[in-house]
Amino acid sequence: MTWGPRYLIPVLPFIIIMLGSIFPRLNRLFFLKILVAILCVAGFYVNLSAVLLWFQYGITYGWEKQGLANRPDSLEIMTWNLMHSPIVLHSKALIEDYPSDLDPIRYSNTSWNWIAYGTAPCSYDLYLYCAYGLGSVLGNFFYPYCFGRTDTHKD
Repeated sequence: MTWGPRYLIPVLPFIIIMLGSIFPRLNRLFFLKILVAILCVAGFYVNLSAVLLWFQYGITYGWEKQGLANRPDSLEIMTWNLMHSPIVLHSKALIEDYPSDLDPIRYSNTSWNWIAYGTAPCSYDLYLYCAYGLGSVLGNFFYPYCFGRTDTHKD
C-alpha cells in the first residue's frame, strides 16, 4: 500500500492502551460506536484509494493539475498542507479519472519518464483489469469457487 504502516508503528502502544480502556465501555456509549464505525470507513477509503491509484499518479496530479511543479517546495507542501496531501490528491485524481488522460509516450524522454511504469491509460492500477478487461478479473476471482481446487494430488 502507498501510505504504509511506518507512521502508525510508533503510536501503536498508545492506541492499544486507549482501545483497552474504551472497549469495555463501548457497549454503553453510542457515540464511541459511531466513532469506531466512522474511523473504520475512513481507513477503508484511504487504503482503497491507495490501492486503486499508483502513488506516482497522485503526485503527478498535484504537480500538473494543482500547479505544484512550479514551486520548489512542492514535496513539503504535499507533506504538510492538508489540501495537497496524497490522500486528497488521490481522491481528486480518482474523481477526475486523471490516469486516463495520461499519455506515457509524452513523458518518455523527459525527467518524468517514470509515468510510463504504471498502467497509465487505465483508470485503476489493476493490471489484469487494464490488460485483459473485467472478465479476467472476475474469472480469476470466481474460478476457485466455481470449480473447486485445481490440483489432483492424492494423499
